[in-house]
Amino acid sequence: MRATPRVLLTLIVLSAVGCGGGEGEEEGKVHTTDAGTVIVKATDDKTGLEVEVQNDSIYVHLAKDAPKAIRDMGGGPLGGACEVDGGGSVKVSRQFPIYWREDPGDWGSAVVRPLGQNGEGESLAQHVTSCRIFATKPTGVPDQVAFNEATDRPLATLKLRR
Repeated sequence: MRATPRVLLTLIVLSAVGCGGGEGEEEGKVHTTDAGTVIVKATDDKTGLEVEVQNDSIYVHLAKDAPKAIRDMGGGPLGGACEVDGGGSVKVSRQFPIYWREDPGDWGSAVVRPLGQNGEGESLAQHVTSCRIFATKPTGVPDQVAFNEATDRPLATLKLRR
């Protein structure tokens, strides 16, 4: 008997769910604190960059085993670009800077939403699906960075939820 493409697809999906894929994996990455902060996070194993979105703020941490080239980027800014699921009224600027924070030794940014957007009661963490992290170039203007998410290769691409 020959399996049809639909039967094969069903078997693949069932195998993925049985092996830890599917919804259980997503649930382990998203949680809400007792104070109501929604947190979603993911790690890029290749670069050792850990991205954590807390409500409307994004933090990028270095994993203990991050390569030296990535660790050497500490002290300078990174660039970010995130995608949202289209649910609710949450939208995010196409690209934004993520600045080095000396005290905690990581990067952080309050993600800017477009003007005129209400989104009251909703946060980026509730709707973000993925983020890309970029190296930046100096512009000669203090606190300003340059990168182009359309043409620059990201350091890391992180899937935060399906």
